[in-house]
Amino acid sequence: QMVRDAEKCAEEDKKRREAAEARNNADSLVHATEQQLAEHGDKIEPALKSEVEAAVAETKTAIEGGDPATMTEKAQALTQ
Repeated sequence: QMVRDAEKCAEEDKKRREAAEARNNADSLVHATEQQLAEHGDKIEPALKSEVEAAVAETKTAIEGGDPATMTEKAQALTQ
């Protein structure tokens, strides 16, 4: 009984840890990207700037949604 409970808790802990890592990674990437845009936004093409701003917005929405896979996907898209 105790072993089963421990295994169940371990799986839940792993999912929580993955979600926290995905959220932290996405948060820090959004923050860094926004800083770069604020500092250098006037030096890049408006079309590219709009594309980056849209990717930032999508990543923020994914963070609010809380799904680790979506957060990771949007964060990876933001790095492209």
